[in-house]
Amino acid sequence: MLNSTNSELKRDAAKTVVRDSPVSEAVYDAAAAALTGMLEAGALDNLSVDTMAWLCKALGASGNAKYAAALEQVAGAGNKKLSKFASAALQDLR
Repeated sequence: MLNSTNSELKRDAAKTVVRDSPVSEAVYDAAAAALTGMLEAGALDNLSVDTMAWLCKALGASGNAKYAAALEQVAGAGNKKLSKFASAALQDLR
């Protein structure tokens, strides 16, 4: 689901990761890839931003500092909502 091109599926997957944390590192890696991929694609419609916010929450729930770079990238992307969720997720990692 995290590798889907459908933002709704990605969002549902991210919500599941948040609810079921901790999960395997491979799942968090897929979430990080999905997040950075969406950011690079410039997808900033409401559904995409909501999906990316859930992906930030999922990475924050990982407790693994290796995802800090992806979250910092999102925090600096210029979208207020994404910056808020990415910053909160970064705090969860620390």
